[in-house]
Amino acid sequence: MKTAKKLLMTAVGTACFAFSAGIAEAAKFTLTAEGGDSGLNTFSDLNDFFKLSFESGPDTLYIKEFSLYLSPDANAVFDVPPFPGIGDDSDIVDADIIDVFLSNNSQTATVIFVDGAFTLGETLEFGVDTDRVGPGGFFDIFDPGIDFGLADITFSVLLSDGRSGTGIFEIESFIPSKSVAVVHVPEPTTVFALFAMGSLSAFSLKRSRH
Repeated sequence: MKTAKKLLMTAVGTACFAFSAGIAEAAKFTLTAEGGDSGLNTFSDLNDFFKLSFESGPDTLYIKEFSLYLSPDANAVFDVPPFPGIGDDSDIVDADIIDVFLSNNSQTATVIFVDGAFTLGETLEFGVDTDRVGPGGFFDIFDPGIDFGLADITFSVLLSDGRSGTGIFEIESFIPSKSVAVVHVPEPTTVFALFAMGSLSAFSLKRSRH
């Protein structure tokens, strides 16, 4: 009986370890909104209000596309065009972008990249004009960085291997006015973890019959 119990505990430990290893973080991305207003940055040709960074992960991965969702705020919209400019210090240039389009009644902007263009350690700086984000009301056309955290604006990243993740903006500072959203994309559960969990289930079932 003690031997069977010991084997069961060993199986549990092995399965838990394998499962924990299977959900280890594979990649991390941050999107910051910082400054007085994305529209004002666009007008002044700075185009650095938003910064999307590929911070960590395997160097075999790249970003296929990302989407910025204003839909948590029912009044917020993107102005047209949705992607007016890239910052001077951006690692990503116009030639790295295949397409940019609006959807969901101009509340979602999606950017699609050339395969292999947006890789580990690179940052995309861009300006895009938004209106009525945050608590300013329906007629508010100025959206400083903190408004994205106040409105719980979200963004998602789709990776080259088909996995994706979503992050929500949170306020980082009032001076400068800044909100940051972080996406953690975990590794898929490993085959070993699934095998261990399956073995544990079979062992437990066998023991219950005796």
